[in-house]
Amino acid sequence: MIDDQVQSAYDAYNAGASMIHIHRRNPENPMEMSWKWEEFAEINHAVRAKCPDVIINNTCLCGRRVFLEEGRIGDMMLASIKARPEVASIDIHCFCEDMPMKARKAPLFGRDEDGLLSFTT
Repeated sequence: MIDDQVQSAYDAYNAGASMIHIHRRNPENPMEMSWKWEEFAEINHAVRAKCPDVIINNTCLCGRRVFLEEGRIGDMMLASIKARPEVASIDIHCFCEDMPMKARKAPLFGRDEDGLLSFTT
């Protein structure tokens, strides 16, 4: 999994990308993001080894367990920050799970068989 991410970062870097956004997945369950700063540090180190001057942007995991009862930020939120990226973004998906949403109509463009957006002119 890491080798694929590093190769993708390297390909983007060679194509001219100056910033790489990294979602570090949980090695035990790739459907989840990692909560361990060491795993973020591992991928950051591997990307920096191949792309020395790229800006690394880690996703900070958010959710209900981010803020501790005493008002401090929990380790989940800080996992990617402790890995020392130059930039970090916040995944607010878990905050949105409890938001009431009204029913939505199908997308205007439809979807093809692979689940990708298909645009027609």
